[in-house]
Amino acid sequence: MDGQIESGGAWVGTPDEIKVIIARVLKSIGKFEHASLQINFGSIDFRHAQESMRLFAAEVMPEFADTEEATPAARLAQAR
Repeated sequence: MDGQIESGGAWVGTPDEIKVIIARVLKSIGKFEHASLQINFGSIDFRHAQESMRLFAAEVMPEFADTEEATPAARLAQAR
C-alpha cells in the first residue's frame, strides 16, 4: 500500500495528505479531468463511507478546481 500511495496510485490519508498526493501526481503527469475513486464499503459501514466522500468533496476537490472551467456539479461541491 505504501508504494501505491507514494506513486499516486492510491489516495489514502487526511485531506491535507491527499492534497499533497494529488499535487505530486499533477506535477508528474499534468492536469487530468477524471479520477476513479473507490471506498471499500466492505471494511467500513455505509455512513462512514458517505462521510469520507463528503469530506473529500468539501476539503480536497475545491483545492484543485479550476473555477473558470468547473462544471456546475464541481461548483456546487466547491460552494459547500
